[in-house]
Amino acid sequence: RWRGPWVEGGDDVRCSSGLRKLCGGVGSEVVSGSGDKTIKIWSRLSCQVVGRLEGHFRFVAIVGVAGDEVVSGSGDKTIKIWNRRSGELVRTLEGHSGFVDRMGVV
Repeated sequence: RWRGPWVEGGDDVRCSSGLRKLCGGVGSEVVSGSGDKTIKIWSRLSCQVVGRLEGHFRFVAIVGVAGDEVVSGSGDKTIKIWNRRSGELVRTLEGHSGFVDRMGVV
């Protein structure tokens, strides 16, 4: 059992064989969005969740990383910008009339 640093109570983490293959790198992270409205940051080295971002009201359809920021698009019609290290929500961008499933970080 592993306890996540940003969520009281933590997470039970089990890696699937597909994620284990993805977790073969050293010193990098993987960021994933989910239908459970969360974004998880995974260590590729340990195959463990090292952070969890919460704040979307519907599914997370897409995520991107730009330096120390994670950018996420959701079924709640918003784009959120997060500090990857602290887990803090930096900004919410509103204005789409439908869910956000595509974006580019430049």
